[in-house]
Amino acid sequence: MAAGDVLIFREKIDPRPAIVLEGVDDFVQVDAWGTDRQTAADTVGTFTAWVNIKSISDTYSIISAGDTNALEYINLQVVNGLINLSLADGGVLDIDVEADGDILEVGIWTHIACVQDGVQPKLYKNGVLIASTNDDESGITKWFADLNGIDNSNIGILDQSTSTTLD
Repeated sequence: MAAGDVLIFREKIDPRPAIVLEGVDDFVQVDAWGTDRQTAADTVGTFTAWVNIKSISDTYSIISAGDTNALEYINLQVVNGLINLSLADGGVLDIDVEADGDILEVGIWTHIACVQDGVQPKLYKNGVLIASTNDDESGITKWFADLNGIDNSNIGILDQSTSTTLD
């Protein structure tokens, strides 16, 4: 995939103004985005998305950047209805920030965001900072500048060592 290319994988065209991923393994590949962030040596940044989950008990990868050949990634996801940001560097989970019980509602459009300010990631739901816990604070300040193998980025799937999709 060349820099600037965008590949879209979906099963149907939908008139709603959103990326609708409702099949198996649907996702949007945006490789240049992640590699550009790594090349720019970003130490701060924001992920934001509108999501509408179908089940509290599922995992939905919202946006991610990773290394296809190693356990190295940044992943904003919803796990069991809770907003979560995880970052692994060289196989070590350095950030695992999860909302403290502020569960997303099934079938309701919700705006979620994660802001890494260089100190620690902060999670937002509908524009409001929510309480969260980082289960691993060893690399709480890490971001793209700390990862050296990013070669893929996706909306709706974590494309490294898993098959998690936003369906």
